[in-house]
Amino acid sequence: MAAKNATPEEIAQIASTFDDAERADREQDRRALIAMDQRFHALIARASRNAALARILIPLQHKAARFWVYSMGATTQEERLADICQHRAVAHRIAERDAEGARAAMILVLGTMPQTVKRSLTNWGEEDAHSASPGLA
Repeated sequence: MAAKNATPEEIAQIASTFDDAERADREQDRRALIAMDQRFHALIARASRNAALARILIPLQHKAARFWVYSMGATTQEERLADICQHRAVAHRIAERDAEGARAAMILVLGTMPQTVKRSLTNWGEEDAHSASPGLA
């Protein structure tokens, strides 16, 4: 819906959301990456012109961001950069007014998170166990 309804200004804002993402990733600035992600999804929700959907999606995305923060420790730099590229692909499709392409690109963005969280939860505690002293294990 954002691909059909976004204003040129909104499209520019969506497209520029991840402009500084590589630097943030390099510097391990997770707060900046999370802020970019939250802004990105909120802008798209608002640009959809569906107020009911935006009221549901924006708080839901903020809750989901908590899992992303947690799972970032289990992702590689290559995976984080790929995620940034996937977000940019959504923005590109919205800018092209390609609703189907934007939907497909967003499904890729959203589909990555459950896999990452699952991997994080599967490995949860392993780092603590490896760093504990032998007498405490």
